[in-house]
Amino acid sequence: MRRIHVGVASLNQVPLDWDGNRARVASAIEEARRRGVQLLCLPELCITGYGCEDAFHSPEVCETAA
Repeated sequence: MRRIHVGVASLNQVPLDWDGNRARVASAIEEARRRGVQLLCLPELCITGYGCEDAFHSPEVCETAA
């Protein structure tokens, strides 16, 4: 059986901070690569950030997050 190196990242994301959230995700990916991680698990709302509430009903938010 082949083993893989799995990593997790806990990010401090900000609601609707697209550029900042993207930069923190990219930084986590680069750090994982440096550490030899083959599969990195990120939070489910790492792009949009938590606390968007009604903004999730906005077509622009859904389109940007995709």
